[in-house]
Amino acid sequence: MAVAGFTNMYSEELFDCCKDPKVFACAFFCTPCIVGEIVAGSKQGDCFGTAACLVAYNLIPYIGGCISAGQQATFINKAMAVYGVTEETSCLAMVGCGPCAASRAAREQSARQKAGIVMQQPQMMMMAQPQMQQPQPMTMAQPQIVMQQQPIQTQQQMAPQQMKAQPVQMTSI
Repeated sequence: MAVAGFTNMYSEELFDCCKDPKVFACAFFCTPCIVGEIVAGSKQGDCFGTAACLVAYNLIPYIGGCISAGQQATFINKAMAVYGVTEETSCLAMVGCGPCAASRAAREQSARQKAGIVMQQPQMMMMAQPQMQQPQPMTMAQPQIVMQQQPIQTQQQMAPQQMKAQPVQMTSI
């Protein structure tokens, strides 16, 4: 996608953050806020929910900052893909200088919106979704008990050979 000099890469470097001091100041004092604005501007989520999520990650002791940085990079990459930017912001860039990376994405988003670049859905490879069928009620087969009735034989009706006692062998222990 090349419109008015834009490519699939950022048009500015990571440390060009002083080109717009207002955006950088906002990113410096509240990086989750500017990431929330980027996400909301690209219609990939809401500003408050994104910022609140990132702030909450920062409250996790020891590893919260790393988790937050990874999530910020993911949110920025997803939001910028809408504008055709496929160059990724890494987790390392967010840990090293999160305000720089966030302000670069905000400036890029603003420049592309001013240039009239129409937002598009990020190009992702989708697998075919399975066809859902209407659920059918389950029926269980009723167990069928078949009993054959046999006449009960009395001792008088038994054959004489069945009546003979079998000898029992005794063994000594």
